[in-house]
Amino acid sequence: MLEFAQPRVDAYHGKMEISEIDVMDLPYEEHSFDQVFTSCTFCSVPNPVEGLKALYRVLKPGGELHMFEHTGSRIFPFNLMLNLMTPLTRNLGPEMNRPTQDNVKKAGFTLTGLNHIYMDVVKIIHAIAEK
Repeated sequence: MLEFAQPRVDAYHGKMEISEIDVMDLPYEEHSFDQVFTSCTFCSVPNPVEGLKALYRVLKPGGELHMFEHTGSRIFPFNLMLNLMTPLTRNLGPEMNRPTQDNVKKAGFTLTGLNHIYMDVVKIIHAIAEK
């Protein structure tokens, strides 16, 4: 993905860096970023609340978290399907039924927006790091 993204980074007129980093071991000082964006990430982080706390740590006070994620569902039969699939997919990486918006709150963020993209499974989550 980094190789795929590099031409866009090169064409950007501002400052942008890309790198592969484990969210559980972010090499940045506290309060380094104004915004953090994730895309289909927190289904695969082994300890999602701790990973989100790591993002909280590097965000400036009032910093924004924007997530495009798939989550569990409250709608039958999708909730049943995701709950049955998760033990299988967990061995490959993603957990299909994580309560990501609840995890965002547990990590200390304040939810500021929630947009459902596909039913209640695929969503955009907006939150702020109030410190």
